[in-house]
Amino acid sequence: MVAKGGTLFSLIEKIRGTSGAGTSAGVDVVVVGGGISGLTAARNLLRAGHSVVVLEARGGLGGRCLREPVTFADGTPVPCTLPEADNDVVDRKYWYDVGGQWVGPTQKRFLAMAEEYGVKLYEATQWKGRTRLYVDNKPLLVSSDLMVGLPVPEEELAQFTAEQRASLAEYARLVGLLKDIVDTVDVKEPWNTPGAAELDAITFQTWLDQHSSDKFAKDLMIAIKPLADGALGGIRPGWVSVLHLARQVKAAPQSEEPERYLFWGGAGQFVDLLAREVRELGGAIVCGAPVRHISQSSSGVSVTSDAGTYEGKYALLAMPPWLTGRITHDPPLPRRRNQCAQRTPMGAVVKVLAFYERPYWRKEGVPLEQQATVALEPAAFNSDHPLYIDSVFDVSPPGGPGVLASFLWNDDAFELMSQGQQAVRQSVLGTWAQFMDCPEVETKAINFIAVDWPSQQWTGGSYTAFMMPGAWTSLRDAYFKPCGRVHWAGTENSSSWPGFFEGAIVTGEEAAAQLSALLKPDGTLAAAINLADAWDLPRRHTERLVTAGFAD
Repeated sequence: MVAKGGTLFSLIEKIRGTSGAGTSAGVDVVVVGGGISGLTAARNLLRAGHSVVVLEARGGLGGRCLREPVTFADGTPVPCTLPEADNDVVDRKYWYDVGGQWVGPTQKRFLAMAEEYGVKLYEATQWKGRTRLYVDNKPLLVSSDLMVGLPVPEEELAQFTAEQRASLAEYARLVGLLKDIVDTVDVKEPWNTPGAAELDAITFQTWLDQHSSDKFAKDLMIAIKPLADGALGGIRPGWVSVLHLARQVKAAPQSEEPERYLFWGGAGQFVDLLAREVRELGGAIVCGAPVRHISQSSSGVSVTSDAGTYEGKYALLAMPPWLTGRITHDPPLPRRRNQCAQRTPMGAVVKVLAFYERPYWRKEGVPLEQQATVALEPAAFNSDHPLYIDSVFDVSPPGGPGVLASFLWNDDAFELMSQGQQAVRQSVLGTWAQFMDCPEVETKAINFIAVDWPSQQWTGGSYTAFMMPGAWTSLRDAYFKPCGRVHWAGTENSSSWPGFFEGAIVTGEEAAAQLSALLKPDGTLAAAINLADAWDLPRRHTERLVTAGFAD
């Protein structure tokens, strides 16, 4: 394995040539954010007969949903001659996703969107095989059920020492203790969970240390949570409360296999499909239009961006909570909503992928079910471990090139990325070659990509945002509650699969339905908006500092 001391480059933000002439004329809804959530909301509003303009800060749409063709090092696309690729969206190419990529069988809204647009699925490779688990620096082949939080099967325990079996039993005990908490969590109102104040005050790391002294068991818990539930994706266990982690685990259960399927053409094609329909329905899309200020009155909103000012009856902000804090408001937002942006940072993840003419790591004549398609070194998730990367996944498409993928987390990502492109490539591929027991992994990659999400100024990290300890119990529904004519969407706002594309679609659909109801001609719901209930009043900043007794 390659130890720390070397590696990569920052992905230059991709501009896909998506543009659209904006308009300063009034619309029903100004959607701020052209990711999956914002585009879904815009599409549904247009289908309901409302007028919409979408403002996106980047030069292209998609947010954390972006695809690129698999290419050789010279940029030539790797061709795909399979019938699944014979359409104008897949375009006879293999694609990879820069951001999220999977979908699971219970993510109903995402699957419904795929069916509606005719996007085809295939079963992801990584769960078809087995997991090479490193225990005391020794690789052991186990069932990939381990990666979804299940115990190692009884028939596989013989390869472990008595001490290691005891650690696995301790890991299973910790999983059970956490499940007991998860079962009590109120995913829609986490602050109403029994014992919420205590759970939101203690970090996951402290909870682990209080309940166990077994290092391997704790390392396994910490390593699997970001890979399985997404609950620690780019997040150290000392940064997040037990309440937030348990809520994420319940709202996005790994037992429902959210990474079971991949899309022919990549998940990023949904950006193009949604944008196409938005335009066909008469919506406007303006890229390169970061929003700086929103003012609102009892009759509408005025949204000021770098591309101009747009008037509307409502504004929908579909973006990670922290990004909403870069927009000023008149009148100012309520104090709790203002704090949401400050207490909900992004995780720090760099996604790394390598491409090969074929999957050299697969043994000829051996069924895939008996081969390693995932490798995990739990101890490497700790910042003091000599390796920069703790895992690798075989995500090769059927009949196509070999593709390996994984993630650099937190401090490891920062340190390794600062060392330059060649160092990142050398470190990651060298470690993966050891993980997959295949020297060709290090020497025969036709291309290597590192996606530096923490450097992207209009995202700031990935997988997703996380609530800092105390945020849920002090800020409560401020994350979701409209502020007058400003509404919120985005995957972080969802109580169903937050941090996944499913969550983004759910909140986009919900926000569109809510706004469509407010825009009904009878105006009954719109009339219920009370500005005095929406903001801290009086409106002037100077008065807010000295006036007592106003609403929060």
